[in-house]
Amino acid sequence: MEKFSDLKISSSEKPKNLCDLPIEIVEMIVEKLDFTRRSFVRQTCKTLREIVDGLKPCCCNEIKITIGLEECELKLEGHSIKYKRSEGEDPKEILEWMLKRMFDDLLTFVPNLQTNTYLVQFYDEQLTWPIFRSVYKKCVPQPIKARLIEHRTMEKYEEGIIKVKILRIEWTDLLDNKGNRRLIIWPSYFKYFRERQEDIFVHESELVPAKNTKVMLRPLKYREKPAE
Repeated sequence: MEKFSDLKISSSEKPKNLCDLPIEIVEMIVEKLDFTRRSFVRQTCKTLREIVDGLKPCCCNEIKITIGLEECELKLEGHSIKYKRSEGEDPKEILEWMLKRMFDDLLTFVPNLQTNTYLVQFYDEQLTWPIFRSVYKKCVPQPIKARLIEHRTMEKYEEGIIKVKILRIEWTDLLDNKGNRRLIIWPSYFKYFRERQEDIFVHESELVPAKNTKVMLRPLKYREKPAE
């Protein structure tokens, strides 16, 4: 024990964290993180957010956007950000606010707007699609580039069950006579899922699992409109 007698150890000292390291070291660490881990680090503090935003963006394999009058969701690599409408607010006006915040976050995390899979799904499409298209044109400088694009229209089929119409557009690795990748537009088809169990898609409504089926969900981050 004598060789430890000269060490000064105090339990009152605060443990070091990432922000205590030199900026150059922090940048080297964050640069090696994948997309999801960068997203979590970015939420930690302003300093880390600025570091993440200043780095060259890493690849995002999947962008998933869900649009509804009550709530919107942006999901990047499985990491979810939800935008909620407060009670009493006009649905159409708050939808514009939610979409602007969503596109701002999208451009922060994926500034090049390139991904492997792009999924966009709409509840109340007759109302939400025109607003989505209008805000997108104002806020997003270019179309999202993806190998696979999937457009989903969601509607209530019966109590607790959602019917989904799916249209898939895919650029394959096959080339045409001009050397361009071939585009396949698949025939639209339908799937079903139980509310709050979207991870379990089935082809027939009779196959939708019972309410008590457990589904593992990732932690969510919520953004709400600040009080006026």
